[in-house]
Amino acid sequence: MKNMLTKYSKHPLAVTALLAIAAMSVLPSASAQPGGRSGKEVVDTVCAKCHAKGERGAPKIGDKHAWLTRAELGLGGLTQHAVSGVRKMPAHGGSPNLTDLEIGRAITYMVNQSGGQWTEPASAKDIAAVRTGQQVVQAQCVKCHEGGANGAPRIGDRDAWIPRLKRGLDQTVRSAISGHGGMPPRGDKADLTDVEVRNAILYMYNPKAAVRLEPWGAKEVPATLTGQQVVQAQCHKCHQDGLHGAPRIGDRDAWVPRLKQGVEHAVRSAIRGHGGMPPRGDRADLTDTEIRNAILYMYNPNATSKGGK
Repeated sequence: MKNMLTKYSKHPLAVTALLAIAAMSVLPSASAQPGGRSGKEVVDTVCAKCHAKGERGAPKIGDKHAWLTRAELGLGGLTQHAVSGVRKMPAHGGSPNLTDLEIGRAITYMVNQSGGQWTEPASAKDIAAVRTGQQVVQAQCVKCHEGGANGAPRIGDRDAWIPRLKRGLDQTVRSAISGHGGMPPRGDKADLTDVEVRNAILYMYNPKAAVRLEPWGAKEVPATLTGQQVVQAQCHKCHQDGLHGAPRIGDRDAWVPRLKQGVEHAVRSAIRGHGGMPPRGDRADLTDTEIRNAILYMYNPNATSKGGK
């Protein structure tokens, strides 16, 4: 993606097409990523020796049950096991030249080939980016949900959670993202991703079982706002005039360097906050997809990419 954007940076329509394709992808691209080999490349050259057929006790690629039991560790936990070596698997899968990032990408690829929907990490810090439900709850949600403060359903109290889940898990996640009653958007933790909010809800409904479900098949809440709507409501406050170093809306020369590592990397950066920009642009109720839409819109307001306009 980096080389392609650089090559076509003088051809706006070509760059826009590339970004639109990236935005519509369901799974990460198998092409090489910045900072090393892609997950598919590492799997094809190293991991497949055991994981293709499930030799030496390795979970076979495509075996949903085998990978489901391991998914509870999250990408960070699985990467650490692979780096250190586990059971019959040697450290770094017997290939010491692999970086931690490349190993994380390989794991993500194998998980996705086995029914998962994980996003291939763009940098080493993304490996531990997705927090489990237990981690989110212990760090934030416990403040109200442990004792039922302000009417919050207690952790593990299924009778209290069932009425809130009657309209479906996605609706409950959307409610938590937007905030309701005495609960602020995202539980007053703006850097939580949609998936992490979902993980926390599953964990609080059943702390003993949810850990096996958290990262597996988790998906973003469908966006309700277009990129243009998000920008006009929030992002324009800084991006219209380039305040605090923000790239201006429609200034492709300013946006191209920020998109060289791919749209997903830019979205994660916006979710966490960076420079003078607070997490989610100070709008905790925006979904991850809506942030993506806003970024694509600001890159090219005249484009007609999926969800961007």
